[in-house]
Amino acid sequence: MELAAAENIPILYIPESFVRCGYKIRQEDKAFSEADCIPGSNKMDYTNQILVLKPEAYGGNAEITADDSLWLAEHGNGCRYGARGLMVMAVNLLSGRRVHWERQDFFGIVSPDRLLEWSADKPVCNDRAQEILDLAEQEFSVPEEEDDLER
Repeated sequence: MELAAAENIPILYIPESFVRCGYKIRQEDKAFSEADCIPGSNKMDYTNQILVLKPEAYGGNAEITADDSLWLAEHGNGCRYGARGLMVMAVNLLSGRRVHWERQDFFGIVSPDRLLEWSADKPVCNDRAQEILDLAEQEFSVPEEEDDLER
């Protein structure tokens, strides 16, 4: 610590709860965008899907991170494309916070490969989100036999 202070090196204090949960510190954690979604997913059913929230949904010029961007849609008329109601009840993947959003607050359903990249150092504590991550891992993993053939 003394060396860091003497050399003007920034000192980061990490809460013990972050260490226990396995959080890793990132230098860059920019919010997800429409490019991180499955093309055309804004017209799909959102029920039980992981969605990318638009930054403007937080209001004004709020600066949000990737952690703030990902929400699991639980229910609401807004989950169905073209339905009368717009409400989408969603849960934040990291905090577990439940919020009522509107359908237009989301870009669409996050692409499985981008979700895997994000989750590499995040402790996701949501059964449905973990199920989606497990399916994505299976989809994008190379079977051992194929891996051995390439060598």
